[in-house]
Amino acid sequence: MKHRDKNIVAVEELLLRECRGMSSSRTIEHLFECGLLSEARCKAFLARKMVAQRQAEGMTKMDAMESVAVAMNCSPATISNYIYYNAK
Repeated sequence: MKHRDKNIVAVEELLLRECRGMSSSRTIEHLFECGLLSEARCKAFLARKMVAQRQAEGMTKMDAMESVAVAMNCSPATISNYIYYNAK
């Protein structure tokens, strides 16, 4: 098992206590409220997953990126930035 910083483990334990009994959507809201999630990072994550899914279905990467841009109502350049430049 990979060594994890004790502070990260402490945050994880705290969040598990705070989020116990919350619905999935409420848990996500709570993480946003705590500043642990950002809208931009979530969009990048979603775009990467959608592009990968379309590629798995047989689309080329460029076609998949264009399709995702349409689906997410943003520019192909934005999707390209999510794929190539955002930290994974």
